[in-house]
Amino acid sequence: MQDQATNTTQKRLRILGDDEIEALYGRPHFTDDKRLEYFALAPTEKATLEQLHSIKSRIYFILQLGYFKSHRLFFVFDLPEVEEDARYIQGQYFPNFQLDDLDITKVTRLRQQGIILGLCNYRSCDAEQRQALAAKARQAAMVSAKPIYVFRELMHYMTEQRVVVPGYTLMQDTVGQALTHEQERLSTIASHYLSPSDVENLHHLLEDSPGLYEITQLKREPRDFSASEIKREIQRGAQIYLRCGKVILAFGPCEDVRQANGATALAQKPVAAR
Repeated sequence: MQDQATNTTQKRLRILGDDEIEALYGRPHFTDDKRLEYFALAPTEKATLEQLHSIKSRIYFILQLGYFKSHRLFFVFDLPEVEEDARYIQGQYFPNFQLDDLDITKVTRLRQQGIILGLCNYRSCDAEQRQALAAKARQAAMVSAKPIYVFRELMHYMTEQRVVVPGYTLMQDTVGQALTHEQERLSTIASHYLSPSDVENLHHLLEDSPGLYEITQLKREPRDFSASEIKREIQRGAQIYLRCGKVILAFGPCEDVRQANGATALAQKPVAAR
């Protein structure tokens, strides 16, 4: 079991650098101005605060709420880690209270998080949300095989859906599984629908015949919108479709198919020279 866990860890994608992980998942460090902004309480938040019994739990609640407003994440912390923020809250709301620690039970901490989710109209990333996230990742993997693209699409999706971002390890696994799923999907399609000549055409795109891979030439962007460049784009689209039209169609409708179809149709029309 331990070897299996080690193999899983080794296979995880490196999507973000250490600094990026810290920026995304690290606890915020507030300046005085940020404390004034994020630890301010709206009337509904003040009313919720009154429901908590001890002042210590109220201070912890305000800390959790402020950090969530800033990063849309929850953190576990002790007094030494957040002392400046805690002393600010104590002086602002409970000036007569002597704060010695921030020890609260896990049950209390999780209950506070549930209250904060309700106040901010957010949802936790539960089993149902993780399934939706996996489906979104597979959809994104059909557009691009770059892990960072899939990751960013998931982050955008969770922001839109107001879902708390899960841990980085879960995100790594979700992206990796989506890319593996897409690779297997394309391999299945290729084995069922492509003839040996189709496979040969694909291999031809990767031949380094004139010093530049043909697929690289096909991906070249036009220099401008002159008549000669438009003609070249039309010819390029027709070339893609004639060489790989069946391949493109086999892998499903996408923007490349529409462009190739359009280029083939346009190839039959003259382009007026300037």
